Amino acid sequence: EMGITMEKLRKGPVKAPRRANMPAFMTPSGRMEFYCEKLVGVGQQLPGYMEPLESVRTPLGQEYRLTLMTTHTRFRTHSTLANASWLRELEPEPLLQMNPLDAGLRGIQDGDIVRAFNDRGHMKLKAKVTEAIQPGTVNVNQGWWPEDFIEGTHQVLTHSALNPVQEMLFEPNAALYDVLVEVEKAREG
Repeated sequence: EMGITMEKLRKGPVKAPRRANMPAFMTPSGRMEFYCEKLVGVGQQLPGYMEPLESVRTPLGQEYRLTLMTTHTRFRTHSTLANASWLRELEPEPLLQMNPLDAGLRGIQDGDIVRAFNDRGHMKLKAKVTEAIQPGTVNVNQGWWPEDFIEGTHQVLTHSALNPVQEMLFEPNAALYDVLVEVEKAREG
């Protein structure tokens, strides 16, 4: 119980009591800040939308029309337990999940071997056609080892450009959900 009631909220702003074990925000004031002096140099002192480096709305998006996501699976943490046989029964191999609309445009059916690629590399794996993936997006769960793929890996598709905000405030980051690819049915052989 934090002592916040509807009656108190109707009267105006309510400050939640601070718990002893609740950490402060990692800002100079210890509060949530909307303005950050450290980010003036990169023009991001106030929050705002920035187009990803690789977006379907950029010139690169004319060649590579799908955004690659590498989401976490419920069966392991990163590659921990990737070799547990009983978990392999639940998820035996990496799959490229894609929406039926995108699959249909490319002549891909559920279970086909596909090649996802961009100018940095490629991976070859089985397609899982599913409505659970938004059109324009493909997904491969994280945690697979290179030998689990038919060819390549999802890591060879990513770029290493750093977000200056992350680099200044925290530490260098990965380009998660900022990777464009194209997918085609893999050739035999």
